[in-house]
Amino acid sequence: YSLGARIDEKFLEFIDAIFFSIYSSRESRATSVRIVSQKLDLLKLSLRIAWEIKAFDGKKYSVISIPLAHIGKIIGGWKQQLKK
Repeated sequence: YSLGARIDEKFLEFIDAIFFSIYSSRESRATSVRIVSQKLDLLKLSLRIAWEIKAFDGKKYSVISIPLAHIGKIIGGWKQQLKK
């Protein structure tokens, strides 16, 4: 139960970080995007732990992890764009 609550909390923190990053100033956007990336990594780690302890099966894990991997690529592109 506590791991599930932690995952829910990480999802909400990730969504909050995206929201704040979108509306942040240009000067602070690089920092905001870094925070978004860190939140995503923590979320994926929590999901991986839940999968490894068999809190849910592989099919449910793939349903969640595949879109998160795609989101990670989008965030990586966002970070590259800000470097230019």
